[in-house]
Amino acid sequence: MASIPEDARVALEAFYKHFEALKRNAEELKSLIEQDAKGYAEKLHAQSSFAQPALAAAIAIVGSAWKERVESLVQRYNSTLAKFSHLTSELTSTLGDKLFLAVPFQLPLNFYNISSYDLVNMVIEGCSQVLALTDALLKPMLSHAEQMKLKDLRKEVEKLKDSKVQYHLFQAIEEYEHGHHLAAAFIAGKVAMYTIEQLRALFSTKSDEEAAEKLAKALGVKDDDRKLLIEKYLKACKLARNFFTHDPNAMPTASDALSLIADAIKLAEWLSLVKARGGQ
Repeated sequence: MASIPEDARVALEAFYKHFEALKRNAEELKSLIEQDAKGYAEKLHAQSSFAQPALAAAIAIVGSAWKERVESLVQRYNSTLAKFSHLTSELTSTLGDKLFLAVPFQLPLNFYNISSYDLVNMVIEGCSQVLALTDALLKPMLSHAEQMKLKDLRKEVEKLKDSKVQYHLFQAIEEYEHGHHLAAAFIAGKVAMYTIEQLRALFSTKSDEEAAEKLAKALGVKDDDRKLLIEKYLKACKLARNFFTHDPNAMPTASDALSLIADAIKLAEWLSLVKARGGQ
């Protein structure tokens, strides 16, 4: 795939955020309609001898009450989609006609036989299509080895118990996938430094070397495995500080960023294990 001009990349990133927000709004509105329909069905059933209507039937009945909010949502979706379509049409000379054809159509504002609930679902689906398309455009071509490595790293992050650490590490992986190696290294370095400080506090030391020794002891690691763990720990400390605190001019390579993400995950795993075993 040909490279995208920097101004177009910035615009695509902005559109990605807009469509993310629109999708969230649509999902919230869908939930409200469903709650309204469920309440209506339960109330009708309680007040009469009729069987409680199915949710789909209740949604069709209450949907008209949400018409104005749905129209407003569709107008915002169509307006944003029109601007997005204009940008993609300008990029067809660079990226090919298939890009323009992948953009979903605008939705009708006159309801006819389309229920407000169905329109909300169509907005959600349209936003999902645009997000997938934009995501594919923004991500650089990763090597097979990088893809496999990132897949493995995601699995490791999913195992972590600290939701905040998980969130930041997923963000670091996403930044790497988009070619933002500095951002990926910065986020991963932040997690690494946080974890290092937590471990040093648990072991009541300000020395990385002493923390590494106590970490190996706390985890019951001996012999060659102990030596390897200490080396990994000290390497992670050095790399994280180089990019997060010590050298503001340091620019991480793809390899540096990937190593920092892997190091941050490993540090978080160690911290979790130490806490599970009662600190020291």
